[in-house]
Amino acid sequence: MNKLTCPQCKKEIELQKSKKDIFFYFCKDCNIGGKGENETEAKRNFLKAYEQQKNSLAILLPPKSKNDIPAWVQNNLILFFNNPLNLLTSQLQKD
Repeated sequence: MNKLTCPQCKKEIELQKSKKDIFFYFCKDCNIGGKGENETEAKRNFLKAYEQQKNSLAILLPPKSKNDIPAWVQNNLILFFNNPLNLLTSQLQKD
């Protein structure tokens, strides 16, 4: 199976195929996934999901274990530094 480098955490993820012949890429660390009827469509949908998450403040899920904390902090600091104004305005609108 083919591999793709996650644009957020830079880890290689492998193309998977379900029992129903659906292809998908999923990065467990970043919680980003994309699926399709073929490899090209799965890759396109994965990159589209990454762009959507990058351009908006995603729901920040806590790390699954204490070993995942450094990667979680690194990924979310990038998100906060790239979108500080969006973060502040979204928090002000909630209050």
